[in-house]
Amino acid sequence: MTATRKRGRPRSVATIQRENELAEIEKVLQDAAARCSMSCKDRKEMNDLIESLDRWEAQILSDYHLSPMRKETAYAMASLGDESVAGYEEVIITEYEKAKSLGVKVRTVGTKSSASAAKDRKDQFLKEYAGAIDGWLKQGWSNSRIAKRVCKPPLGKLGLSVRTIRRWIAEYRAK
Repeated sequence: MTATRKRGRPRSVATIQRENELAEIEKVLQDAAARCSMSCKDRKEMNDLIESLDRWEAQILSDYHLSPMRKETAYAMASLGDESVAGYEEVIITEYEKAKSLGVKVRTVGTKSSASAAKDRKDQFLKEYAGAIDGWLKQGWSNSRIAKRVCKPPLGKLGLSVRTIRRWIAEYRAK
């Protein structure tokens, strides 16, 4: 009787080595956990500390951080008044103001480009479907029914939501 082989391709040397390394790391962690066990009180204090640090970080980022800015700049701005940054306050404020103004500019440009792209999509949609919308409106169709019809195949190749199309149709009817 022959021994059955394992299914699939044999593991590579790199995979076997990585598994051995992970096993060694797991063994070291288990040994450390056995030697340095924490009491329930110590574990609770450690978890409370970690949670408070997470809340502190979230608060700093909500107060000082804008999207293209590095997080370190926000942390530096939050640390003003601390003796560890004495003498560097002006540098930190200058860097923060530069990053903040850049963030405002980037957001403004992004908002304008998004609005422009949305307007272009709306204009293209209305140009393409104006005749059909007029015909459906003459038949007494509601905005919702028209929007659902436009979203169904074969017309629904635009990838727009029913709500967006319904809103555009309402604006078209108001003109």
